[in-house]
Amino acid sequence: MQKYYGVYAYNGLGVFSSYAKLMDMRPNLVHEKIRGFCDMEDAEFYAAAGFEGIYGIGKSLELLPGADTFCENHFYYYYPE
Repeated sequence: MQKYYGVYAYNGLGVFSSYAKLMDMRPNLVHEKIRGFCDMEDAEFYAAAGFEGIYGIGKSLELLPGADTFCENHFYYYYPE
């Protein structure tokens, strides 16, 4: 069974299907929250909702170029000004 990991942090968000790739990224994440899911949609929702909780509703995907559609095993970085 495929497992997906939703992750959000102060410096971005992403969805991973590879736990090893997520662990490789972990040193670059700031105060990250990670949770496993059985499907990608739930992982996407978790990551987006968590990031919106930090920066405000409706802001997360606007702040992150290219994050309007999630790609697996990619972390979308956000650099606050």
